[in-house]
Amino acid sequence: MRRLRGKVLVSSDEVDEILAGVASFADVQTGQSPLVRALRALDAGRVDDAAEVLAHYDDEGAQKDDRALSAILRARVALGRGEAKEAAQLLGNSETIATSGPHKRAWLLASSRAALRQGDYSKASEQATLAVDGKHDGMA
Repeated sequence: MRRLRGKVLVSSDEVDEILAGVASFADVQTGQSPLVRALRALDAGRVDDAAEVLAHYDDEGAQKDDRALSAILRARVALGRGEAKEAAQLLGNSETIATSGPHKRAWLLASSRAALRQGDYSKASEQATLAVDGKHDGMA
């Protein structure tokens, strides 16, 4: 039970993984890139795990698409923590690189969520419509 203390669990499989000693999302030994680990953690609702992975990821020297994805993931963490203003700022700073590459749809969706949380319903609707009507990049 000590291994489970303080953990947020969203499935019985996670209990089994923790008790079996399976690597967490933040574990660098998984062989996956930090951005993939952070994305998987966010998709599983593990905001703190994603934040931990991203805290150790350095955008300096990263490719443009990786910098865009990093900004989107950091914005999703901020949204998960209720920090819509911070998310909007992260997304605003990355708009040019994110909307000119393969992560455009993910950026639009995150931007829509940030606008919604800030009460800008018109912008939220506009961004969501653009995301739905545009090309899909496979990441939401």
